[in-house]
Amino acid sequence: MIIYAICVFAAELKRRERRVNLILGTLRNDLGILDESPARSQFDCAAKCRSRFECQGANFGFPESGSNHGTCRMFMTASYGTDLSSDPEWNYLAND
Repeated sequence: MIIYAICVFAAELKRRERRVNLILGTLRNDLGILDESPARSQFDCAAKCRSRFECQGANFGFPESGSNHGTCRMFMTASYGTDLSSDPEWNYLAND
């Protein structure tokens, strides 16, 4: 039981260590979305993604005028760049 608790604790520490690389003006296609939710900022979106072990990256869409929340799309898989396109309304957040 103690060994199991140590392994779980080590996995939790590793999950919290993950860093996020921000790719400005970039949109990832909609394939493989894990979840989509409102987010106040790209930092809020990154925190949501980091809090879910299965999240490997996210798109943050800027709020439309009159709204104070953008869109956070989280993905279960990492991007290899072929599914990214230029879009000034979105930023892609890639986990390290």
